[in-house]
Amino acid sequence: FDAASLQRFQKEEMVNVPVLRNLNRSDLERFHVASDSNLKTAAIRIVESAAWRGVTFPVDIRVCRIELQSGQFFQYGRDKEGNPVFYFRNMCMGPWRKDVNAVIFAILHRLEASMKRLALQKPDVRCTLVVLMGSPVSEMVSENYNQGRISKDDESIQSESTSTTRNSQRSRKSAKMKKKQVNALGSDQSSLNPFSIGANPRIDYSGEDYQVHTNFALVQRLNEVLSRHYPERLAKALIVPSSGWIKTLGTFGLRAYVSAPKTRSRVFMLGSSHDLRKYVEEDELVTFVGGRAFVPPEAFIC
Repeated sequence: FDAASLQRFQKEEMVNVPVLRNLNRSDLERFHVASDSNLKTAAIRIVESAAWRGVTFPVDIRVCRIELQSGQFFQYGRDKEGNPVFYFRNMCMGPWRKDVNAVIFAILHRLEASMKRLALQKPDVRCTLVVLMGSPVSEMVSENYNQGRISKDDESIQSESTSTTRNSQRSRKSAKMKKKQVNALGSDQSSLNPFSIGANPRIDYSGEDYQVHTNFALVQRLNEVLSRHYPERLAKALIVPSSGWIKTLGTFGLRAYVSAPKTRSRVFMLGSSHDLRKYVEEDELVTFVGGRAFVPPEAFIC
C-alpha cells in the first residue's frame, strides 16, 4: 500500500468493518501484492476470502478424521532462513478412500491452526513446503546415513529404487519393524513413538504398503484454494520426485497448476530427498525424508 491507501485502513476504521475484524495490516498487504497492487481487486478478494472463512472454519473434523490420522500434512521445524516447514506427502500407508473433500478439509484444518499460531509471532510469516512424491526414506537408511555409514549414492539406490517390488518389500518390513517397536515401548508410549517415520504408530499397518493418496483433481483444487485465500504465504516449495520417469514427469506437471509466475518461481524440483539439506538442517528435517527429527505426535492427532 502507498501512504494514502494505508490511511484508509486505520485501526479505528477496521474495527467498524466486520469483514476486517480478523485481519491486520500484514494481511491487507499480502492481498494487495497478490492482486498486482490493484486496490479494487484486493478489496474484492479480501471480502470473498472473509466470506469463505466464515463458512469453512471451524472445520468439522468428523468428516476428515481418517485423513488427519494419516499424517499426510503437518508443520514441523524451520528451514535455514527461519521459515516454518510444512510437509505434504503424496503417499501414505494403506489404501486411500479417494475422498478429495476430506483431504482438503484436513489440510485446511491443520494449515489454519498453524498459521494462526505462527502469525502471532510474525504477522508476515512465510512458509516452506516440502512435497514428498514417493514413499518415505526407510528407517534403516535414515539411521545409517545420519551415522555416516552410507553415502549419498547408497541412499539414492536404497530409498529411490526404480523397482516397485523392492519398495513394497521395504514398506512391509518397515511396518513390521514399527509394530515391534511400538509393542516394546508399551501402549502408553505408542502415541509418542519416536520411530514412526510417516504412519500413525497407534494403527497396525502390518501387511500394508505405501500407496498414492492424491490425484490431479485434489492438487488442482488445493492450488486454487491456497492461492486464493493464503496469498503470499509461500516462501518456497521443495518437491522431492518419486522414482521412475512417469512419476517424475507427473511431478513436473505439478507446476502447470501454478498459474502465477511469481509463485511458480518459488517452486523447486529436487533431485532426491538428500537435496533438502541445502535448505533445511538435518536436525530440523523429519526422519521420513532422511533427517534426524522424529515425526511429532501432533501429525496424527485429529
